[in-house]
Amino acid sequence: MTSLLKMDASPSRPPLARALIGREKGDTVSLRTVKGTREYQIVDVQFLPVGGA
Repeated sequence: MTSLLKMDASPSRPPLARALIGREKGDTVSLRTVKGTREYQIVDVQFLPVGGA
């Protein structure tokens, strides 16, 4: 599943979403913004169901 997510890095996705694709808990992600580079550390990953059960 990770390889599918890596391939789906469409330019229409928000920059933070693109930066998080293929990353795991504990990874640090750097994102360049107009105000400079920001770093985010992934502290938890949750998969939530879509729609009602």
